[in-house]
Amino acid sequence: MPVLNNAQLDQLRNLDVSGERQLIQKFLHAFLDSAKKYMRQLEQALDNNDAEALYRAAHTFKSSAANIGAEDLSELLGRLEGFGKAGALVNARSLQETVQQQYQLVINEVKEILEKS
Repeated sequence: MPVLNNAQLDQLRNLDVSGERQLIQKFLHAFLDSAKKYMRQLEQALDNNDAEALYRAAHTFKSSAANIGAEDLSELLGRLEGFGKAGALVNARSLQETVQQQYQLVINEVKEILEKS
């Protein structure tokens, strides 16, 4: 199963009327830059037992992941968001490793796409 939804990526590509693929590159570079920050925020929120910060970071990161077609990552972040909202940090911690693994798959795929374009 693909890590990124190609239909979502194609929609982004189709928005670029220049045909030079600069828009998709900008989207993916922006995702790489922000994703690192969001992962740090998620980890800090868990380290600090801060359910509200976990909720906020997961909520924003979820949308960012969905925008590039990282559906599995977005779904996992939605679960983290719910745990943050409910204050269920034990559940969030148990999901964190899975989120980290999926995040790494997405990052690798994004880098591969950028290298090819």
